[in-house]
Amino acid sequence: MAILDTLTDILADLRSRLQEPTASLRTDGDLKLWLNLALREVAERTRYFNVSVSGSSVASTGSYSLTSGTFLITRHIDALGLKQVVYNGAEIDQAKERDLPVLRNSTSEGTPSQWFVYNGSIELFPIPSAVKTMKLYAWQYPAEMSAGANTSGLPISKNEIIIAGAMAIALEKDEHPDAPYYRRKYDRMVEEFVSLLEDGQNRHRREGIYLDPEYERTFRNR
Repeated sequence: MAILDTLTDILADLRSRLQEPTASLRTDGDLKLWLNLALREVAERTRYFNVSVSGSSVASTGSYSLTSGTFLITRHIDALGLKQVVYNGAEIDQAKERDLPVLRNSTSEGTPSQWFVYNGSIELFPIPSAVKTMKLYAWQYPAEMSAGANTSGLPISKNEIIIAGAMAIALEKDEHPDAPYYRRKYDRMVEEFVSLLEDGQNRHRREGIYLDPEYERTFRNR
């Protein structure tokens, strides 16, 4: 089996499966679009891709933009993709939705114990009373593949998933009778990948190994 590493490799394999070695019916632009759509869905369903940004709080300031400046998070997934906030070396909790009306109107200062996302910013409660380090961890979409040397960011063996997804999209557009088969195959492969990631995380928890999210992707790529 060929190694499916770069976009060039993936496109060639997809064309082979579609039995269309040249762009007679579907352009490379079409195939790239469908591969990237599948990749984005894999990112949403697996939460595989993550990023961290670091900075410092400002005394008497509780709101920090996630769309510009120090804590900018690019290509974020839903609710700006935040999954963890570490303040002064300690993780703080995400606020419960029922508490947000009260927290948004609070002027209390101290050491933050909760966070929430509001109007494109992360809000801390209580409002920081001092300058301390902050680190945000977030889920994000991978960069779009466009050039031949680009890679998906997935483990090489998992590029089969986005090929199956692109196959499903292509055949659905043609109303081909094999489209449901490839849609089921794609969904099954995504679910198996999710299970693999969850099993790995649970195994580490059982062994008493707690991974910092910064190193989580290194573990996942093994």
